[in-house]
Amino acid sequence: MTANELADAIEDWEYEIGTQFSKKVATMLRKQQAEIEALKKEAALQRLSDFTQEAENEPVAWYYENKNGVSWVSGTREKHDKNFVAVEKPIYTHPAKTLTDEEIIEIWKEFDNKDADNWFIAIARAILRKAQEK
Repeated sequence: MTANELADAIEDWEYEIGTQFSKKVATMLRKQQAEIEALKKEAALQRLSDFTQEAENEPVAWYYENKNGVSWVSGTREKHDKNFVAVEKPIYTHPAKTLTDEEIIEIWKEFDNKDADNWFIAIARAILRKAQEK
């Protein structure tokens, strides 16, 4: 029986226990039921958030290097003898930092080094710096 069902039952008994008392108890039980439901929702959202966080922190691949300096990347975690593998590092993704066309054009307009020999490298670096600021 939920708190709301109990509150309804108590209200039905009001002729036996008194109107004022039954209304106070029924109101209290309904408030408690509402708090319980809110806590259940909050707990469910927290579990979802925790799951999402874990999924975001999952490595997408593994980098390995053996004792002879040979390295490779694998999409799954491999089991190797510790005498064979010297390095085992997880590889993670990160959210892409992008710029709109308008932002790139604005960087181009502000760029004052167009006469440099490697202006295209300089402008590319300026665009990357701007994206990293996001």
